[in-house]
Amino acid sequence: MIRLVPPAGTPVTWQNLRNIIVSSLYLKEDKSSQLLEKIKTFLNSKYCFAASSGRAALTIVLKSLSQLSDSSKKEVIIPGYTCYSVAASILRAGLKIKPCDVDVTKLDFEYDQLEQADFSQVLAIIPSNLFGIPNNMQKVLQIARKNHVFVIDDACQSMGAKIFGQYVGKWGIAGVFSFDRGKNITAMGGGVIITDDPLLAEAITNSMQPCNHSNVAKDVEVFLKLIVYSMFFHPELYRIPNSMPFLKLGLTLFDANFSIESFDQMRAAIALEMFNKLNQINKIRRSNALYLLSNLNSSGEMSVIEPYLNSYPVYLRLPLIIRSKQLRDRLIHKFLKAGIVATGLYPSAIHQIKTIQHHIVFSKRKPVNAEKLSQRILTLPTHPYVSQHDLDKMLHILNNFEKI
Repeated sequence: MIRLVPPAGTPVTWQNLRNIIVSSLYLKEDKSSQLLEKIKTFLNSKYCFAASSGRAALTIVLKSLSQLSDSSKKEVIIPGYTCYSVAASILRAGLKIKPCDVDVTKLDFEYDQLEQADFSQVLAIIPSNLFGIPNNMQKVLQIARKNHVFVIDDACQSMGAKIFGQYVGKWGIAGVFSFDRGKNITAMGGGVIITDDPLLAEAITNSMQPCNHSNVAKDVEVFLKLIVYSMFFHPELYRIPNSMPFLKLGLTLFDANFSIESFDQMRAAIALEMFNKLNQINKIRRSNALYLLSNLNSSGEMSVIEPYLNSYPVYLRLPLIIRSKQLRDRLIHKFLKAGIVATGLYPSAIHQIKTIQHHIVFSKRKPVNAEKLSQRILTLPTHPYVSQHDLDKMLHILNNFEKI
């Protein structure tokens, strides 16, 4: 089988699988409670809740904040280019999406536009910290406080990242994390909410379903999916699922009809096991990304994202901005021939999703930079299965644009 490097994910070893089985079969403690206590300690948070997914977690926070706020506050400001699940969560919470344009050099808000926004009906601002690269959270909080709106710190792609010495997810009234397959660690699904605010914690508690007790059939199903994932995420086997279009790997679809359920014990057991590897995995991703960045030739054909000086990115993927969509797409094809899955990720700006046009509230101008970014961004894998040879192949392709 020809080696093919997946675009993102977390290796799950046979030792991890063994530990999960032993923990689930022989240690009968409440895994969800253990996980939440561990995350509270890690992030120094007062309250922590588990949900069925990151987008479910974000929806719960938004609904809870709506209950605590003026009923006229129906708009949520998000970056014009971000994960579709953020927009889906806003709609699922019964709110409106107010996209703000982005600074393509930082993958952050364009702060001049954010400061000039009409906040009269805004409930919250949600920075996205894409690819494990922190946004300017101090600036976001400054603007939010000035306009008396909440900040929800979306850390679904950034668990372990820091800015100004504080973990992403800890900024604002609440933070949300995801344990989906392509995130910093995986539990085959699930999400977490953290907050230090007692009123919000009470509102969330009232809206949450209790964690499911062990269900043998469900536990077996989740564990079997984890085994399949652990096998086929490996570059030696990834070509098999990647060759099956019905799996829709890498396809970004908008879906606001997702379920909001409790967090099952098997996923909690998986998350506990994988959480122990978070720092190690993040260090590898950082090392791979920094190696690529330090050896890229300067070129007018592409640009790199510039992290803020006081930040600690964890590089879930390494994003690059390519001069044109045509060149970006040719690069993706070139990488695939070399055995590496590079992607353009989200195919459009949020306001260009056709099915949600009537849920969009624009500021003074449309997010034009977000539109351009969706056509020009290229993301490279950084996970622990990326070898030194893979890194050198990526550099060879990127440093020889004239041959593409």
